[in-house]
Amino acid sequence: MSVAESAALWDGHSLPVELKAERQIGALEATRRERLQNPRSEAERRVVHLMRLGAIGPTSAWLLVKEFFGWRAFRNRREVAALAGLVGTPYNSGDSARDQGI
Repeated sequence: MSVAESAALWDGHSLPVELKAERQIGALEATRRERLQNPRSEAERRVVHLMRLGAIGPTSAWLLVKEFFGWRAFRNRREVAALAGLVGTPYNSGDSARDQGI
């Protein structure tokens, strides 16, 4: 039984579901912080490297490394932009064909 499951209010009632979720999220974030202080895998080292840019925090860096660069191989910057949704959207309907932009 985890700490969140065994914790109770002062009167013995169990914690509200939202509070249990917050405690679990806090535990996961603490684990991630510890892993990034002492990176053990190549992915964790990449996360730390991205965080050095200053504008990228731990959550964004983790997402980028795991989802963008974790298992995909990009051939050029256009493929990275397309995955991020930074490309124009074509609109073709009948005789009308135009680019709607980003």
